[in-house]
Amino acid sequence: MLHRLTLASRFTLLALLPLAAGNLHAQPDLSGIWQLASRPMTSAQGYPPVPLTPLGQEKVDTYRSVVDPLGETPTLWCVSHGMPEMMMGGGSYPLEIIQQPNQVTIISEWLSETRRIFLGELQADDDAIFPSRQGYSKGHWEGDILVVETTHLQEMVDSRYPHSTATTITERFSLSEDPDGTRRLVADTVVNDPQWLTEPLNYRLEWTPSAFSWVQPYECMEELWLQRLRELEAAALSTDAISSDAESDVVTASATN
Repeated sequence: MLHRLTLASRFTLLALLPLAAGNLHAQPDLSGIWQLASRPMTSAQGYPPVPLTPLGQEKVDTYRSVVDPLGETPTLWCVSHGMPEMMMGGGSYPLEIIQQPNQVTIISEWLSETRRIFLGELQADDDAIFPSRQGYSKGHWEGDILVVETTHLQEMVDSRYPHSTATTITERFSLSEDPDGTRRLVADTVVNDPQWLTEPLNYRLEWTPSAFSWVQPYECMEELWLQRLRELEAAALSTDAISSDAESDVVTASATN
């Protein structure tokens, strides 16, 4: 009887193996270093303007009236792109994706900007989430497609794709293969903003494996600090020179008297 139970258990395990393999196949590994293969979504590439509502247009116009005359941009101050612009390939910086059972992490080489997509038990309650430029992303698998919803975004007038706090971004990530065997990561994206957009933004982004095996560290704030340090050093030298000249004048005056 024990022998029969053992055999039955083995047959049961063998029967379950195809199901397990199917589940593994249903959740492909998105990990890797990815380079944008579609056009970067920047105004220079000829993408259509964002369909802003009167409220959204007013917000953007007010912002532009302040920064444009001075040529100021968030980039000059090392401000991260945030969502959805982070994924749009500005500057052709690659993305690194690290996939784990409960979290998918996306790191852009630009400013080392990072997204965390929480799956399953790691998802937080709404009242525990603070708004940010990247927002809060939670995901789930629908077969071989990773569906990600991003909410809790800050109001952002300083983005190429400005949006209000009511914005929801839905991405559907999938893997495909080109005829030559090249893997291709695809993200079909919909941006909904009932306050600032007259209609949703719909677009597709595609990436292929990068020629680089890792993303470079990009520390923008360090250069700003070094520039400030040089200014402080120059000011200190100038102060020392003024003090030295003043002391010389005192010595000269004393000698004359």
